[in-house]
Amino acid sequence: MSFSSDFIAGTAAGVSGMMLEYPFDTIKVLLQAHGDRYAGYTHCAVSLYNQDGILGFYRGIAARTFASALDHAFVLGFYKHTLRLCGANVDKPRNSEIVVAGFGAGIASALCLAPFELVKCRMQADDQAGGRRYKNSLDCTMKIVKRNGVLGLYKGMYAMFLREAPGTIAWCGTYDKLKLYMTPEGSSTKELALPKRMLAGGCAGVAYWSAFYPSDVVKTRLQVDPVFNTYSFAKGFKEVYKEGGIRGLYKGWSVTALRSFPSNAVIFWTFDYVLNVLNEES
Repeated sequence: MSFSSDFIAGTAAGVSGMMLEYPFDTIKVLLQAHGDRYAGYTHCAVSLYNQDGILGFYRGIAARTFASALDHAFVLGFYKHTLRLCGANVDKPRNSEIVVAGFGAGIASALCLAPFELVKCRMQADDQAGGRRYKNSLDCTMKIVKRNGVLGLYKGMYAMFLREAPGTIAWCGTYDKLKLYMTPEGSSTKELALPKRMLAGGCAGVAYWSAFYPSDVVKTRLQVDPVFNTYSFAKGFKEVYKEGGIRGLYKGWSVTALRSFPSNAVIFWTFDYVLNVLNEES
């Protein structure tokens, strides 16, 4: 196995998952950024459809699809590569090895994903009464850089770290441990049946979003809410809690968990499938 194979398989996995989950992600961002406008998930979805049609659910997808491909390539590639550097059995990693590899992969993910995540959220939340602020993802990026410089693309970076580091540990660790748990004694995880493999992937997705979901809520507010523009993560966290308590910190979690199960089932299946094909050909 090589990092290049992991990278290619991760790219394919990221694209496949994003196509499935993006509409749910748009609803999540709208609820986080403009929650006071909607009575719930259904009201948000219906309002968005009435306003922009089906394409409204895919606003900003260009930046996020590219980011998802790059992100999954780096995260899964970095995770597997770090396990090998630790001398771990990639099919049976120990908890300590998962923590080290997952934490490192999470940091790599945050650094890679932050600018794309910012553009995605700005595009998704761009429903100003006076008209759209951005023509497309590129226009959004250029306006952010013009207003705040290149570093402006990293708005909310600390919140990204707090989401990605524990999230990636939970994500990769849940998948590896569940595969191992469901594999009969004496067999390899590579022989695990497709339904069980997809079950492990789906549970891994839910685990990722449950690890520290409030950081994602605060990140979205820091990135799209003008009131939060100068806030630190700590102040943003306090303000979100002041506004809605624990429920406010978990706004949008259920729709996120719902969409993460099928999308991550597809993501991990795609990753394993492409990786096996590449390794058979090498």
